Amino acid sequence: MEIKLVIDFKDNRAIIGAKSPDTDPYFELFEGDLPKIISNAPGVAERAQAKWAVSKLNPAIKIPAAAPAPAVSTSKPAAATTSGSKPAPAVSSSKPAATSTSKATAEAIKNKIQPSFF
Repeated sequence: MEIKLVIDFKDNRAIIGAKSPDTDPYFELFEGDLPKIISNAPGVAERAQAKWAVSKLNPAIKIPAAAPAPAVSTSKPAAATTSGSKPAPAVSSSKPAATSTSKATAEAIKNKIQPSFF
C-alpha cells in the first residue's frame, strides 16, 4: 500500500499526517523533540492503515434541512398617536431604499427560495 507521511514540527509540537490514495487523511498530535516525534511515525502509519481497513473515508456529514424562511411583511405599521397630537412627519433619506442585492434577497425570501451569494 502506498502511504505518505508528513510531519509539521514547531516549538516541540508536531502533527503527523498520513495519506494514501482514495482515503481521507489521518492526523495525530505529538509533543517532544524532533527525534521523539519521528519515532512515532511508524505507529501513525499503522493506526492510519487500521482505520482505513475499516473505512477509507470519514462518515458523511448529515446536515438537517433548513427551516423555511419566515414571512416578511412589507406593510408599514400605523403611527401611534395620542389624542390631540399629530404623527411625526416622514423622514426622507438621500440613500436609495434598497440595493439590487437586497432586492434580490427580498424577492428570494418572498418566493421562499434560498438566496445565493456566490
